[in-house]
Amino acid sequence: MSFYDLIKETLRSISANKLRSGLTILGIIIGIAAVISMISIGEGTKKQISQSIEGLGSNILSIVPGASRMGIIALGRGTAQSLKEDDLKILQTVRGVIYAVPLIQRNFQIIAPNGKNTRTMVIGSDENLFIVREIELLDGTNFTEEDVRNMTKVAVIGKNIVEDLFEDKNPIGQKIKINGVNFKVIGITAPKGGSFGFILDDLVFIPYTTMQKILLKSEYLSAILVKVQDKNLIEQVREEIIQVLSRKHRVDPQDPDFSVISQEEIVSTLNQVINTMTIFLASIAA
Repeated sequence: MSFYDLIKETLRSISANKLRSGLTILGIIIGIAAVISMISIGEGTKKQISQSIEGLGSNILSIVPGASRMGIIALGRGTAQSLKEDDLKILQTVRGVIYAVPLIQRNFQIIAPNGKNTRTMVIGSDENLFIVREIELLDGTNFTEEDVRNMTKVAVIGKNIVEDLFEDKNPIGQKIKINGVNFKVIGITAPKGGSFGFILDDLVFIPYTTMQKILLKSEYLSAILVKVQDKNLIEQVREEIIQVLSRKHRVDPQDPDFSVISQEEIVSTLNQVINTMTIFLASIAA
């Protein structure tokens, strides 16, 4: 059969079964469109993730308790406790490190003077967190080194907290209760949004010493953020951090009781997850 005869036979078959042929073609078109849509959504999500991570500051290494056997996404969770305040001083001695910022995070109930309340994430840190994370203030001021040293009960709150608890009235100078303890509101963060269910505008920031001694009665840190002077120094700084902290913790550098994660690793791991999900969903759609 010639190519011309094959075309004629195909057209005759389609004409004889118009409904079935139409549905088949429609199914193919929908399948192709679905695959293209899934791939486009996956690529768009990866771009959004990259932009969100970059929006949280540049040249940052995150040090979290626990080994990295469970993968980056699971790090810093669970009951692992290995980071303390005195680790900060050692990290400051590493060449290329500009800031070593402590981080403690817990969910607490927040109550305003008018009785309104919400449960949200409270971040304990020092005065340099807003520099490292590139968080700006909409009103008021940040807590100071003196506030950290004196365990002052002051708080900087997110824009969403203002809307939820104060109905957009100025909360500066007002008292809020965090886990039953009075804190004076001294600042409001500028709207910044967030990602992965982690909205920066919903956060409350307080001195980490106040959180340690008054709210938690614990000396451990949830994480340490390290700001590196130059992007080209990140891997070098990371290796030195592993060495110096391992010596201090008296653990094997090949099997430390902490993990050092770069922003690039976080983006790469999340992209791998998205790629896998995109391929899986596209195969179903096809």
